[in-house]
Amino acid sequence: MSPGMPLPERAAAPSRSASTDIVQAHESFDNAFEDFIGNRQAIERMRDDLVDALIKRPPHLRTAYLFTGNPSTGKTTLANKVAKLLGVTFIKLVGPNIKGAKDFVEAFDKALHGEGRQAKKLPTASQGLVEFEYPESLVFIDEIHLVRADEELLTAFEDKDRYIRLKNRICRFPTTTYIGATTRDSELDRAFRTRLGNPIHLNDYKVPEVAEMLRVKKVEWAAWPEGIRSGLAGLARCIPREAERLAQKLERKMLVSREPLIIDAALEKLRLEEGLDRNGLDQVFWQTLCLLAKQPRPVGRETLAQRLGVVDEEKLVSEIIPGLQALGLVEQVSGGQVITDRGRNYLRNEAPPTTS
Repeated sequence: MSPGMPLPERAAAPSRSASTDIVQAHESFDNAFEDFIGNRQAIERMRDDLVDALIKRPPHLRTAYLFTGNPSTGKTTLANKVAKLLGVTFIKLVGPNIKGAKDFVEAFDKALHGEGRQAKKLPTASQGLVEFEYPESLVFIDEIHLVRADEELLTAFEDKDRYIRLKNRICRFPTTTYIGATTRDSELDRAFRTRLGNPIHLNDYKVPEVAEMLRVKKVEWAAWPEGIRSGLAGLARCIPREAERLAQKLERKMLVSREPLIIDAALEKLRLEEGLDRNGLDQVFWQTLCLLAKQPRPVGRETLAQRLGVVDEEKLVSEIIPGLQALGLVEQVSGGQVITDRGRNYLRNEAPPTTS
């Protein structure tokens, strides 16, 4: 450095109290998610933001999150845990019910009322309209790609001055945390998308993860052999709530059976009663796969739903296609879905589902 040049300023070191707050915030983060199974990479991506949010008063995130991924990958559960970590009210809204700013506010008010809370009327008015300030909350919007994001609604998602101007009042959301969830990121309104930050993708669960969920869910299930819990996870296509449903049926079957059942035999009997093949696919999955096998070109979801006739488009998109993709039996290409070589081998080599 040349003589006479001023020394560069050093960044101020954090105070001892600030350092203590940060350490405690990291501990709170770890405790909040220690029992969350799967998608650790998604949790760790939120660590710094959530630690920063915890040292604010009141705790809140300034940046909205967008969770992406297939159905049943834990998006709602993760958002609920974030709300508990921040110590704020969890408000769940559903995209199809929000067709504009008015619907958003009404749904928010209704959810708050259910929690025994309400927005606070401010003593001052703006633009000749009464103002209300909403309490610290985490607003989770499922199927956010179906929200109609008009200009009035978009202002509620700004980084700084968050408000909605209705005809008769102004609603302010200074400490609201937003998390959106979608299975169709590409269909999200572009203006809305820019206000939701970088997406955090939640991966599909794996068999060991769902088997572990069953183990910790109930003492009786923990006593089962690991192979039984893994078998249930596989039959459920790694969907936790479906695995729990099957586990409950298996437990009941063992309890009420006229003759003593070996648990492996009981699981096989349950599979047949449910009409599933050994990978948890029922007749509709097989019909979808067979239909795609007969097509010389990609098939769009609307056409696929029409030709199947037994399933609506939403179920096809949210359950059937993701399930087949997870097994590598079909893939998305330009123009729609196609069966893979693995899918054709599956049809040749696997036994189709039957009922007992």
